[in-house]
Amino acid sequence: MIAGTTAHPLPSHLLPSLQLNLRGSAGQSFACFLVNGMVVRLVGEANDYVGKGMAGGDVTIVPPPGARAGDGIGQTWQQLGSC
Repeated sequence: MIAGTTAHPLPSHLLPSLQLNLRGSAGQSFACFLVNGMVVRLVGEANDYVGKGMAGGDVTIVPPPGARAGDGIGQTWQQLGSC
């Protein structure tokens, strides 16, 4: 919704820069439909289909402080790598 509202009235070369820093757990389709100039950073975990339909932008997901191997964190990266 943010990407569409930002991009709708503007040509692609005039899109503003927007950075979102988030914490917690993200559901399915987190950061979908990003456009150029959007940067989304999540400290936490995310479900599958992160960033589907992206037309630009950047998505970064990092584990929360203190997370250990075996907490399920690596599963997200395996799914992202297979897209």
